[in-house]
Amino acid sequence: MKCERCGKYLRFEWCKSCQINNLQNNFTNWTSGNEKIDNLIQEMQLEILRSSDNITEWIPYDQFNDIKELDKDECSTIYSAIWKDGPLKYNENIQETRIQELI
Repeated sequence: MKCERCGKYLRFEWCKSCQINNLQNNFTNWTSGNEKIDNLIQEMQLEILRSSDNITEWIPYDQFNDIKELDKDECSTIYSAIWKDGPLKYNENIQETRIQELI
């Protein structure tokens, strides 16, 4: 089987190189505002091994709905929220999808 984008032969219906290229091309479209955090997220994105891997990404606060405080102590506060777009997922055809999710 060949990748529809780059023509490489594939063992599975997923082209790691095309997915990584897609992620790299998106690096300039987001920022946490902190270069060290951005670099860490980018490094983690480039370490994916399978199409089913979770992809680490920065989530701007305005991407959350229904924010609720669950617990609070002296050091931290725990919240739940609905992520408007949901986590980034790729299927075997390198099609990006998002599913709204409670986090």
